[in-house]
Amino acid sequence: MRINKRAQAGFTLVEIAIVLIIIGLLVGGVLKGQALIDTARLKRVGTDFSGIATAINSYRDRYMALPGDDSRASRWSAVGKEKKGDNNGEIDDNWKTGAGESQFAWLHMRNAKLINGGESDESRPNNSLAGVMGMETKRFQSGVEICMSNIRDDLAAEFDALFDDGDPTTGDIRANDDATQEAGDVKAYADEDETNICRSLDAF
Repeated sequence: MRINKRAQAGFTLVEIAIVLIIIGLLVGGVLKGQALIDTARLKRVGTDFSGIATAINSYRDRYMALPGDDSRASRWSAVGKEKKGDNNGEIDDNWKTGAGESQFAWLHMRNAKLINGGESDESRPNNSLAGVMGMETKRFQSGVEICMSNIRDDLAAEFDALFDDGDPTTGDIRANDDATQEAGDVKAYADEDETNICRSLDAF
């Protein structure tokens, strides 16, 4: 009985090398693709920050007041007297949950046609990563800060390194855990699902 030697033969070194090269290319392509996606996300976050900063500065130049803090915001009939600020030069209340000036700011900017939305809409918009955007004065440092939630820790760290000093406790960009909303409670970038990052308006 003849044994088919070809049927018993294994893979040659050349065949194994080709398979390994193909696997390496596939893995490299996946990793490169993820890197490109993350880069696009960082650019979108940067665009979100810049867009809000431009709107705030335009409002301040036009009305000589910060949005939300504007005591003459009742110039718009849709706003009403109860939707105005105290004109103390600060955007008071928590950027993410506050029901006062930090929320009125969005209504004021929509009425001024500086951001999209209806004239009676005071809802906080979402950023490009499906988190919430907001603004507040003196959360981490003096002046107005623009804040965003739902930023992955590694992206937040990369964003900080790209646009600031890479340290969440210093510089124009600060960070804290999404579960902690106390002003000034900074955190180190770690393995958390969500991070809040705040960037000083003075950085723009």
